[in-house]
Amino acid sequence: MTKVSVEATGADGRSALHAADLCGPATDAAVFSVGALVLNAALYRSRLVPRWLSLWGLAGAAAYLAAGLLVMYGLKPLSAPQLVLEAPLGLQEVALALWLIVRGFDSGRDALPMAVGGAGDQHTPDAAGPPTRPRRRTTSSWTAFVGRK
Repeated sequence: MTKVSVEATGADGRSALHAADLCGPATDAAVFSVGALVLNAALYRSRLVPRWLSLWGLAGAAAYLAAGLLVMYGLKPLSAPQLVLEAPLGLQEVALALWLIVRGFDSGRDALPMAVGGAGDQHTPDAAGPPTRPRRRTTSSWTAFVGRK
């Protein structure tokens, strides 16, 4: 629990609590919608799910962010306009979850690799087989520690 000083907020401390009530949902909406934007942008670029599903998520995340900002600037929390703006992202998340459970990722059809030029990005279009990755050490640090004499 956060203590609010009387000197900083006035005689009764209500202005700081009111500001926290307005900024809390906006901050939550901003963080959640930025995460949803990043997720759906990655899904759109990689084509692991149908593009319509990731576009739905991008539009829903933008509407969710707008709802949080509107609450911060005076819209009553949990009002009908806020719920209407937040509903598309909630429905898209349910649809995405069902899609992934039933169909999974579409890694076979035109899926683009998401590598950005790291050490493991050694695949050329004319090479046969999957992209080559550097071999990882198979011995974990715990096994190496226990196996020492």
